[in-house]
Amino acid sequence: QQHPLDDVKARIDGTRTKQQAAQSGREAGEALLQELRKDVSLDELKGRADLVVEKAEGVRRTAPDHPPEIMKAAFRLQKPARGASVEHGVALSNGDYAVIRLTAVRDGDAKAMEKETRTQLERGYENMRRSLTFSIMIESLRTRADIVIPQDDD
Repeated sequence: QQHPLDDVKARIDGTRTKQQAAQSGREAGEALLQELRKDVSLDELKGRADLVVEKAEGVRRTAPDHPPEIMKAAFRLQKPARGASVEHGVALSNGDYAVIRLTAVRDGDAKAMEKETRTQLERGYENMRRSLTFSIMIESLRTRADIVIPQDDD
């Protein structure tokens, strides 16, 4: 099915505009990342018109109020040394570019967890361990097995 030239042109222009905006955002984000790595404070950057600064403290992996792409990137970062920070940039699916500055990681305390929650986690980990052990055993058997498939002689 053919589409009118004006429709196709408008779609191509829209796609090109989005791609250019994403590239521009990425370049600006990477420049900002370099500034942060030179110890520029967030307060110094807050006045920029093209920048939205959000401070998040005490964020848990399951926090629903932050974009999943940012959460995934943040929780993959290395734990910063005391008094230091780790910076990282991530291109978002909507074309934006997010810069993360991780200043501290607070380790979880299993003893502070409710007994029921801890028991559920222990069971979950045990089930994962069993499943992984079973998968490894099956794969080992497959690699050592000689499989013969009889062919029908018609």
